[in-house]
Amino acid sequence: MLQLLGQAAQGFNDWRLCVMSSLPAPWLAALALALAASLVLSALALRRASLAGRGVLVALRLVAALLIGAILLEPGVELRSTVHERGRLAVLVDASASMAMADGDLTRWQRAAERWSDLAPGLRRLAESVDIELYRVAESALPVAGESALLQAPPNGQRSDLLAALAAIAPDAGKRPLAAVALISDGADNADLQSGDPERGRPVVEALRAPLWAVPVGDPKRFRDLAIEEVVADDFAFVRNEIEIEVAVSAHGIEAKSVPVTLRDGGQVIAVVNAAIDAARPTARASFRFTPAATGKKLLVAEVPVLAGEAVVENNQRAFALKVIRDRIRVLQVAGRPSWDERFLRVFLKANPSVDLISFFILRSASDQSGSSSDELSLIPFPTEELFTRELKTFDIVILQNFNYRPYQMGLYLQNVRDFVTEQGGGLAMIGGDLSFSEAGYGGTPIAEVLPVQLGSAPRQYRRAPYQLELTPIGRQHPILDLGRGEVGSVLGRLPPLSGLNLVAGVADGAQVLLTHPFERAGRDRAPVVAVREVGRGRSLAVLTDDTWYWSLPDVASGGRGVAHRQFWANALRWLIRDPALSRVRLESARRSYDPGAEAELRVRTVDAAYRPLAAARVTLQVVREQAGGDRTAAERSAITDADGEAALRIPDLAPGNYRAMASAVADDGSALGHDDDVFIVSAARPEQTAARPRPELLAALARMSNGALVSGAVEVEQLPRRDARVERISRAKRIPLWDNLWSVLALCAIAGSEWWLRRRWGFA
Repeated sequence: MLQLLGQAAQGFNDWRLCVMSSLPAPWLAALALALAASLVLSALALRRASLAGRGVLVALRLVAALLIGAILLEPGVELRSTVHERGRLAVLVDASASMAMADGDLTRWQRAAERWSDLAPGLRRLAESVDIELYRVAESALPVAGESALLQAPPNGQRSDLLAALAAIAPDAGKRPLAAVALISDGADNADLQSGDPERGRPVVEALRAPLWAVPVGDPKRFRDLAIEEVVADDFAFVRNEIEIEVAVSAHGIEAKSVPVTLRDGGQVIAVVNAAIDAARPTARASFRFTPAATGKKLLVAEVPVLAGEAVVENNQRAFALKVIRDRIRVLQVAGRPSWDERFLRVFLKANPSVDLISFFILRSASDQSGSSSDELSLIPFPTEELFTRELKTFDIVILQNFNYRPYQMGLYLQNVRDFVTEQGGGLAMIGGDLSFSEAGYGGTPIAEVLPVQLGSAPRQYRRAPYQLELTPIGRQHPILDLGRGEVGSVLGRLPPLSGLNLVAGVADGAQVLLTHPFERAGRDRAPVVAVREVGRGRSLAVLTDDTWYWSLPDVASGGRGVAHRQFWANALRWLIRDPALSRVRLESARRSYDPGAEAELRVRTVDAAYRPLAAARVTLQVVREQAGGDRTAAERSAITDADGEAALRIPDLAPGNYRAMASAVADDGSALGHDDDVFIVSAARPEQTAARPRPELLAALARMSNGALVSGAVEVEQLPRRDARVERISRAKRIPLWDNLWSVLALCAIAGSEWWLRRRWGFA
């Protein structure tokens, strides 16, 4: 055909018949049916004709139909310039770090070299019909040039992702089809296939559209390892609520029947549970029940002992983060006598669904005359020892409201309250009255050490005289005074004046005064009315009056619920428990766990008093490594926040361990914004060490999915399954019509006219 077309076919090496019609296929099909019906009807109409006459007329009708079809279809010849390309055969060699592990007298990498030597001669023979492509495999597939480069560099990939490697060579995005894929690997995948479920790989394997030759290296029977495989725990827990933590332990080549699994919180051992080892099921599980006693971010560690001859020791422990939050705020309120201030606060605490309140108050004053003891006059005995020893740690906040400790022999327990604040992170609120502060003899006691005010040694008389509160610059920005009804100064101006005041010697170091008396003095400064302090791990609040209930009167008189009073105490509770929502400094680690050698990235966000992003704040970051012998500072950084109130700080070269990062920030005017902390882990084991067991069964399952083969010994490569992957690519094409439509129409007219003339002559028209 190319010779017949002569000069028009020059530059083309192939041809085929084609249809050049532009009519839609449904139209062509309908016309074909119409022509066929025309032939049938014509034949039926000629039943009375002689056989010869019928044959001539039907033949003419058939030729006319064919000419009509030719005119409509416009047959032609398509000239093509084609290139025949060979298919690919991809050879993937696992170069991840687990391939460097010992396997008997050799390493897995050396055994991979032996398997390559077995396959190489047959692959060279196949190179006559397919192109051999070589890849080193780790996180993906990296092509290499030549056999020498395939095994030259030692295996150092930090992760095995076999599915990502197979997906990278799949015949898509213009890649030629595959004849087969050979995968030389230990099967120690630590990505999607780490769970051991080969079905996760089915979509990727089927996308290859070629058989997979699985060539396993590494003998599982030679692998000896005891590892923490998984820790199953919620990301957060509720304080004082029991949670369950499940630790999965994998044991391979271990003769022991059980191993002890230890759960630690820092240097403190929480529990030790024995996990039973079953040779038929290499994964054992140990369950722990743990009740966190305090809120915050914790780093817990699960670990098993290191046994002799283990292939990997870095995977014998695993740290994980647990965020302990409150489901309810547990408050202990102890009041010295009934009062309006005590009543309004107790009603608010009882009505607040987020508060679990335990309230004690005394129904008579110390001046009441009676010939009976306090215990005889109590509805129930005041449980001093129980509350301030065994039960104290179960509370979040202790409120001492106009309470004198001395009649109840509480002096022995004041140290416990101090430790509750400084060591356990609890909140202490002392509310004024004639039985509070120095009037109650708290000066010189352990509680005085944590209060935001200095009491002095001599008692001071409780003052009764109306006064209007004055707002300090710090109080204007502090979240406790965010009363929610406009600017705090104007809100306070609309509230009734107070009348009671406890006088003190001064303000404690590190304390912040929010509200002051307009003219009474405490040393050189105005007397504080509301002051706060962060001390140790906890916080304290001093309200040096018993008249905050006055702030309810304007609303209550009009049928309201005392918004200012309720908002003040709601904010105070949240501040005392360090509610993260009130923090003006937020610290967050980019990841909870970093691989060894990775750079830790920490991001700090700061906001102003209106909780808008605060730029130009100076951030100070300290990173400490938590360890049994005491925390050790690992790094210190500082930065300035950008226009979005954010600063990113990076800490490189951290040794494996558990870390706590603590950030504080100061605004450009020198005022402190607060602080926050977060925890993260730098793993001792890389992913290649945590899942290093050879898994030939996984490779075999992938081979079966692709109708491939498991190559476990000497084999003739030519006998392994493969598909014909040759492909024909058309670089240029040209269409030429077979005849001119004008002559076809003239021929059709002549034939149709002849049929009509014969039909009339023979009497059929």
